[in-house]
Amino acid sequence: MMRPSGSHSTYHALRGQSLELECIVQGLPTPTVQWVRKDGQLSESRTSRHLFDRLLRISNISDSDGGEYQCSVNNSQGKVTHTYTVSVEAAPYWTKEPVSQLYAPGETVRLDCQADGIPSPAVAWSINGKPITGIDPTPRRTVRDGALILRDVVFTDTAVYQCQAHNKHGTILVNTYIFVIELPPQILNADGQKYNFTEGQKAVLQCQTFGSPRPKVTWERNSSASLLAEPRVNLLTNGNLQITNVSHGDEGLYTCSVSNTNLSINADLDVLNRTVILSPPGSLLVQPGKTAIFTCLAQVDPKLTPPHIQWKRSGQELFQSYAEDKYTFEGPDLIVANVQTEDEGVYTCEVITNLDRVEASGSIIIVGMEISIVLFFIVFSSIL
Repeated sequence: MMRPSGSHSTYHALRGQSLELECIVQGLPTPTVQWVRKDGQLSESRTSRHLFDRLLRISNISDSDGGEYQCSVNNSQGKVTHTYTVSVEAAPYWTKEPVSQLYAPGETVRLDCQADGIPSPAVAWSINGKPITGIDPTPRRTVRDGALILRDVVFTDTAVYQCQAHNKHGTILVNTYIFVIELPPQILNADGQKYNFTEGQKAVLQCQTFGSPRPKVTWERNSSASLLAEPRVNLLTNGNLQITNVSHGDEGLYTCSVSNTNLSINADLDVLNRTVILSPPGSLLVQPGKTAIFTCLAQVDPKLTPPHIQWKRSGQELFQSYAEDKYTFEGPDLIVANVQTEDEGVYTCEVITNLDRVEASGSIIIVGMEISIVLFFIVFSSIL
């Protein structure tokens, strides 16, 4: 005997919830239960079996879980199957929400409001709690594909705009605050800011502004208006100036100005030499019980902070071990005492300053006495 009865049943599930499919059986000898998905693979991370496989639980249901699931019951007396058709529906959820913002008179406002769900939700707009369909129409205001568009805004367009999405499984609502105001422009960054970068880095000089309408920013260097003609130089949407792969030739004084005002600030860019490892750790052939010494010498711009050298073995940071005296740090050197087979591997030195970092790697290879003798013979012969 098997429950549910018959060969087929239908279940409805909501996105994000859990679904339990039961396959209750009786018989002698005790039958075994197997679950399969007829039109795909069972999710290993979100499905679990309980009550000796008689219950299949699917957690956090998603759209892709819709389909056919089959319970197969077997014993020596025969086989019985039952198919479950699962359809997944969903309460509304946002795929794109409108953003609250300041606008100046005459600008165009576009509030995008997109929602999804099964069945597809209906989207409606309200202004200060009143449905838009009940407000006097104006040619400046249109709704298209869920987006509310306001052209040539005026001060009286300042309001709370509400987007509502609804289907049979629920309703969601989002409030968007639109302010139509005029504010004099301001530069939010201090004048005379000094910026230090090393060669090859991405330099960003800041000039963030505030105002309504949104201030237009221009950058100059030595009164040259052709600054943005350089492919490495970009004016970011927030007003900052970005210079990629910066070099010593980019050093100097930069001026950020707000168009049609007398507002401006200066920024001083200094480009330092990049840190370079002159003597990287090499590959060391070491006999068991001997000491290995790695050296990591770097050239650092004198304007940078004194470097910190961090040693790693196979990606893991090494720390000086006073108890066993295994690892000792002396200036640019890493000393590995009493080398054993387990000490083989890749050793990396990372030279870190306040502006940049660079790394190089070497290795320890354990060798026997006979290899050392051969190497000594080769070196000795070459000297002769």
